[in-house]
Amino acid sequence: MRIGELPKWERPREKARRIGLSRLDDRELLAIIIGSGKPNKNCLEIADDLLSSFHSLRNMVGLEPKTFKEFYGISDVKALTFATVFEIQRRVLLQESEESYESPQRIYENYSKRVINLSDEDLFIIHYNRAGRFIKESIYKANLDSKVSVSVNAVIRECIALNTKKIVMVHNHPSGNVMPSDMDVRNTDYFEIKLKEFGIAIIDHIIVTEKAYYSLRNGEIGPKIFL
Repeated sequence: MRIGELPKWERPREKARRIGLSRLDDRELLAIIIGSGKPNKNCLEIADDLLSSFHSLRNMVGLEPKTFKEFYGISDVKALTFATVFEIQRRVLLQESEESYESPQRIYENYSKRVINLSDEDLFIIHYNRAGRFIKESIYKANLDSKVSVSVNAVIRECIALNTKKIVMVHNHPSGNVMPSDMDVRNTDYFEIKLKEFGIAIIDHIIVTEKAYYSLRNGEIGPKIFL
């Protein structure tokens, strides 16, 4: 059935105008982004496909456009729109977390979907001010299991520019093995020594994979600064 064949009061866009976006269910919100749908599948049915696959809106946060493009009825433009909307949501959640470093689980939820398709290691630096409020996230290409390929000086320069006083280090393990390597531990110590000279503290270093995480602060294996 085409959307135009539904009673006007049941069409997502008209319903949003009449009663407000906050009153729509997840299916209807997704349908508004999808728009016109396809001849043999309307936007509500395509929204059903998304929810059936991902189970909730939360599980769509951080997904890449190509993941949405795999669904029938979602064009390149709509896939990019979906990824953009959920990336905005991810950033809002991150910014709302004043003391995110106290919750590795929350950081894992923010990053697990983002690392699915990464074949190399990335280092994410989450910047906080003295009061623990989120400032910014920075991304550096890294390979922390083999060597320190991220310039500590580059991190320090950005911290000074942002007036960062605390950071959380997050990096992914493409292998899926969440346990920290000896090099992970040594690199954390190395960063701590250099950052401490400028009054910047490392609150945690979290390793993230698609299905699990490891907090060097809370785990049994950690550098001396966390022990």
